[in-house]
This record gives sequence, C-alpha cells and structure tokens, in this order.
Amino acid sequence: MSGKGFIPAALVCCAAFLALTCSSGGADKKVALKKIKKEPLTNGFLMAASCYSCHGPRGYSRGTIPSLSEKTPAAIEKAMLEFRNKKRPSTMMDRHARGYTPEQIKALSRHFGKN
Repeated sequence: MSGKGFIPAALVCCAAFLALTCSSGGADKKVALKKIKKEPLTNGFLMAASCYSCHGPRGYSRGTIPSLSEKTPAAIEKAMLEFRNKKRPSTMMDRHARGYTPEQIKALSRHFGKN
C-alpha cells in the first residue's frame, strides 16, 4: 500500500489494537473501540497511540498508572512540561516527555484532558 493515507491508517489500526488489548473487560473494550472510531484524526490522536499501552484506552487506566482522562488539559500539559524539563520526578515519563515538542504536548493534553 502506498500514498499519504497509509501512515495515519496504520496508526489508527495500532491505536485500536492497543485499546482492545490493554483493557480487561469486554464491555470496556467495546466502549473504547467506539470512542476511537469516532475520534477525529488529529495530531493528538495519532501521538496518543503510544500512551494507551500504559495509561489505558483513551486514558482510562485500570491500574496504578494515573488515568489521563480524569485530568484537565492544563494539568496534563503542566505535568508533561515538568517531566520534559526534569522538574518532576518519574521513572519513565521524563524520557517520554523529552520526545515531544511543547506544541505536541499541548496537542496530547487537549486529546486526553477532561474539559
């Protein structure tokens, strides 16, 4: 397959796969997949696919890792910038955050945050 639509389509498939494999309940999987299918293809959505493996589908974590869906976009952005600038202690997030520009962090924050 070639063309400009291949990479976004592949990322959507990855996000759907991660959402389905990372949650344990059958009903939760269906709800997560419906939300992903309705999600517009924004930069935040495409970048968020890698976040789902730890923070759960659409940011609804079922474990000890914080749920991003319960935080405001401003709180997520502040935390990510603190991780990025090594002003907040972490085990992994500082490394993840340094991989994003401030603009990308803002897009991710809008994607996950609760308005």
